[in-house]
Amino acid sequence: MDSNEPSTTFASHSLPSPPAAKSRLLRRNCELPPIPTVAVNLLGLLGKEQVSLGEVAATIAADATIAAEVLRAANTAYYGVRGEVTSLQHATTLLGIGRIRALAATIGLRRYLGQALRLPAVQRCWRHNLACAATAEQIALRLGGNAADAYSAGLLHDIGRLALIVAHPVQYPALLDAADVRGQQLLALERDLLGMDHCEAGHWFTQQLLLPQVFQDIALHHHNPGAVGPTDMLARVSVACRLAEWMGFWVTPPSEQEMETPVPIESLVLPLPLTQRVTLLSEVDDLVADVDEQVRSTERMFQG
Repeated sequence: MDSNEPSTTFASHSLPSPPAAKSRLLRRNCELPPIPTVAVNLLGLLGKEQVSLGEVAATIAADATIAAEVLRAANTAYYGVRGEVTSLQHATTLLGIGRIRALAATIGLRRYLGQALRLPAVQRCWRHNLACAATAEQIALRLGGNAADAYSAGLLHDIGRLALIVAHPVQYPALLDAADVRGQQLLALERDLLGMDHCEAGHWFTQQLLLPQVFQDIALHHHNPGAVGPTDMLARVSVACRLAEWMGFWVTPPSEQEMETPVPIESLVLPLPLTQRVTLLSEVDDLVADVDEQVRSTERMFQG
């Protein structure tokens, strides 16, 4: 799986080669629709060392649709809020800055994808992102750390993939439908077809959004288990990404070899320290159930 050779499965489809993604990304304002301004502003606010709940509520209120989605989410059973939440100030106070950021990022990224979400390949990308975010959060709940920040890091790990979908709405989903590889092999396919892989795109995009360094590192290195970040978030999101695929939330389908000989879960958590691996593996059944419920709850939030 670590080979850089292009996939013969994809090559057989002979898809037309579009202009290099790198040049199109560098002209984001004319060719790559930006993430909704309110989501960018909110992420910027929360990147500051000090930010008030009032500032966060006011930023969300600037976009009526996102404000409505946040209130709707705050009133769902998943978040454990009792009683009716009718104001953004109340929702922000109850849920906290971290959770509000995670909700706004989820809503903003979904809106960013727009009509592309009708495509099966894009739906798989979206569900993988949700599952990675939920898994990162569940890891934090079990091993320690800020669960809401972990969710946001997991949600944004594949922001480069979302950027490539928007930049190449035909070629990139077609690649994902045709390919039967992942990891480094899929990155090689992306570079061959688009001139840039989704990790490079994510790194560039998170820089443009002025996101904290930890998000930039995760976007660039989440497929590189040997990479070391300033915190343990990179290793945890890398593990969360692999566990999400193991749970069935994959972007490209498993190969025949993977179906016949599944990767042992013990190998997927190796980037974590030994004591954390032991703890996580002892609770893996509960983790899988919690992630599945969280993904379903998030999907229900957008229905209707």
